[in-house]
Amino acid sequence: MKSKFAQSIVGARRILFTRENSMQSSGRGRARIAAIAGILLPWLACSPAAADAVNLIQNGGFETGNFTGWSLASGSNSIVAQAGQIPGLSPHSGTYFAALGQNPPNPLATLSQTISDTPGQLLQLAFSYASAGSCIHCQVFVATWNSSDPFQNVVFVDNRSGAYPYQTVAGTVIGTGSDVVTFFAQSLISNDSVVTPSFIALDDVSLSVVPGPIAGAGLPGAIAACVGLLAWWRRRPRRA
Repeated sequence: MKSKFAQSIVGARRILFTRENSMQSSGRGRARIAAIAGILLPWLACSPAAADAVNLIQNGGFETGNFTGWSLASGSNSIVAQAGQIPGLSPHSGTYFAALGQNPPNPLATLSQTISDTPGQLLQLAFSYASAGSCIHCQVFVATWNSSDPFQNVVFVDNRSGAYPYQTVAGTVIGTGSDVVTFFAQSLISNDSVVTPSFIALDDVSLSVVPGPIAGAGLPGAIAACVGLLAWWRRRPRRA
């Protein structure tokens, strides 16, 4: 079965050639129809097609049940968890999620992945994160592009305290051919001066090429304009 888009193209072609046949008695009419066809048919040849978004991140949903494809810095409490394993946290989608947690006095929990891409290509980085809770000023979540320093090349930061549900964010970065996305997390809970680690959940990490202009994107308007011109030409007042 043809799509509505394909049917609209076929219909436009039928209208075009039907009008041309009905106006063969007029040389000027044929010339004008040919001119309009010359404008419209290149658009018909360039029908729009949605670009498939390929995720350049390996194991972005952690559905392998581990950190395959990722590099986890040593000295943290980070694990790949399932629903019910960490109070207050669950997957954003699927079965697993990354639970990033600092192990004091070690530095922030650090998770990174190296990606191969095209130099100069505009990319969209997206991910979802949530918090199981923390004491005041005891929590931060940072994403960087090509930096192992949480204060350099920062593309996202959230330093809210306390628990919060999943937040989904997206932003653009530029590929260099080989790039590194890094996530840093710290979440602590203090009870009676005793500090214990908490967790920040990370899930559904994706990196995809930002599509450019699509050929034929203005086709519906071009069809409407051409059909309108044809209708006007057929109904125009004729000179005696």
